[in-house]
Amino acid sequence: MTPIKQWLHGNKHVIGLAVSVMLFIGLGLIIVKPQPGQIAPYVSFSADVNGTKGVIVLLEEKQAPLKTWKRSWGELPAGKGQALLVVEPDAPPDNEWAKLLEWVERGNELLLFSRNLGAGEGFQTERSDALSGTATVTRQEGKETAERMAEVRIKQRIIPEDGDTELLRDSSGVLAVRRPYGEGAIIAAVTPEWLTNENVLQHDHFELVWPWLVGDRSRTVLWVDEYHHGYIDTRGFLAVYPAWLVAACAGLAVSLLLWLWQRGKRFGPVYTPRAWTVRRG
Repeated sequence: MTPIKQWLHGNKHVIGLAVSVMLFIGLGLIIVKPQPGQIAPYVSFSADVNGTKGVIVLLEEKQAPLKTWKRSWGELPAGKGQALLVVEPDAPPDNEWAKLLEWVERGNELLLFSRNLGAGEGFQTERSDALSGTATVTRQEGKETAERMAEVRIKQRIIPEDGDTELLRDSSGVLAVRRPYGEGAIIAAVTPEWLTNENVLQHDHFELVWPWLVGDRSRTVLWVDEYHHGYIDTRGFLAVYPAWLVAACAGLAVSLLLWLWQRGKRFGPVYTPRAWTVRRG
């Protein structure tokens, strides 16, 4: 018997166990094939066809002041000159809309792309008989108008109110408006699909939305909302307490440690007395 056959004969139980384990794992992978994690549509870090990472990369290349927002709209930073990009949010409650509108009223800008305008932001829409497909879109550029081509897949059109400025219109109605709100403004459009990786470079979608995203020089930061796509920034347990209380507790803790150090008789190892060792050791 050759050495190889002798080794196989002596370890046949181990070999059989290894083959059984490999077959079990292989059959498990075939039957229950792990699926990749699903990312919600319109997410700024998604490279899928329905994500918006392409627009974000373009903004980063232009060195736009861009940041991601993963908290409630009620916690948006105070101040003016900021903008928030919201693309197809997942049914925010009315109290969230109220907090957001208060933030806009203080001198900030909301860029809202949603196929369901009219929930809590106050826009009225109507249904048209337009067919989905390529259409000529008229863009208002200052006192002049320009015609561009775009893919319009939605039948909803915005009903402008007094004070609204029409930004985009096709033959069936208004696609985007700008509405002053307090010291700020809201730009609303019913075409969020133009921002997706699949469509942003199709037709003239990029040219139609790019001026709103870049803004003017007075804009300090452009927040990209991901909170209402289900991505939440978890905060530490100390975040529920006011800053002054945390600072006061930290100062008291340091003072206590210094007092213990001053009052301590000795800091170091504990030695057994020699007398105890001689008598009882």
